Amino acid sequence: MRSLSACLTVLLAGVCLLQVAAASDCTPKASCSSKNGTCYLKDESSCNGSSFGHGCEGKDCACCVSDPTVCIEKNFCDERNGTCIPEEDDCPGETLLDGCQSEGCKCCVENPVNITVECKPKSICKEHNGTCFEKGKVACSGTTYNMGCKGILCACCILDTSICIRKPFCERAGGICVKASDGCDGQVLENGCHGTDCLCCVEDDDEDE
Repeated sequence: MRSLSACLTVLLAGVCLLQVAAASDCTPKASCSSKNGTCYLKDESSCNGSSFGHGCEGKDCACCVSDPTVCIEKNFCDERNGTCIPEEDDCPGETLLDGCQSEGCKCCVENPVNITVECKPKSICKEHNGTCFEKGKVACSGTTYNMGCKGILCACCILDTSICIRKPFCERAGGICVKASDGCDGQVLENGCHGTDCLCCVEDDDEDE
C-alpha cells in the first residue's frame, strides 16, 4: 500500500510539473506587457478581467488584463495601426466599428496603413449561410466568426443566432458548444464558442468509479 501511495505522489507531482511547463510556454507580447497583463492557458484557467488572444505567444494562450479601465485593441484594430481610447475622447482620425475588447472604448486610427482587403468565404461560412465582411468597416448583426473567411481582416457574419461554433481550444479540450440556458454538466471554458449566449462545455466523465 505504501508503494502505491508513493507512486501516486510521484504521478501527481509529474502532472503539476507538466502544468507549470505548459503555462511557461505562454510568452507575453509587448501589447500584453504594456497593459500590465499576464498570460494564461485558455483551457486550464479563466480571466478575471479582459482577455485577448493576440497578446501572448503560444498555443491556446491569451493575455489577461485585470484593470477594467484599460482599453484593449482587438487584433484587427491593432493590425490597422489603431489605438483604443475612452469612448468620450475625440478621435483625430477614423473610428473602426467594434474594434476594442473593453467596454466604453473605441478604436481610433490616426495614421492608417494601406492594406488591400479581399474576403472569400470558407466552407464553414457557406454551410451556415454566412457572408464575409471587412472587420471594422461593416457591422455584423449576427454572430461574427473570425475563421470563416479567407483574407486578412475578414470575418464571416452568420445571421442565425441559434448557431454556436467551437473555437479551436474548446475543440482540443473535448468541449461542445451549448446554449447557456441549457446549462453545462461539467467545466465551462471561458470564451470557448462563437455565438449568442453560447458556452464551451467539457462534460464530466460518467464512468463508474
